[in-house]
Amino acid sequence: MTCYNAPVYSTGKLAMTSVEIPTQTQSSPKKSMWGVYDIRAVVGETFNAETYRRLGKAFAQFLLEKRDASDAPLWVSVGRDARLHSPEFADALIEGLTSEGIHVVKLGL
Repeated sequence: MTCYNAPVYSTGKLAMTSVEIPTQTQSSPKKSMWGVYDIRAVVGETFNAETYRRLGKAFAQFLLEKRDASDAPLWVSVGRDARLHSPEFADALIEGLTSEGIHVVKLGL
């Protein structure tokens, strides 16, 4: 596993959070998959459903740490695009979010 620092914004301030992702395969070039505004990776090699599940869990934990003292449930909307792997990845992200107690609105396409 490799740990990457990803920028996150909270109350208008930039902070860094760590996210663990599967290590790239030996045949893959050794460059970061974290871009300035997105994530770029090879599906099935450096990025898979487990990666999305872990991202969902990490994002949920971040939200839960940053929430105020209210007992109001936290909600996240999840959408996807039309690529063939998107339904599987969206479901894995939702699995990670809900495993930490986050409520999800599944938007679909």
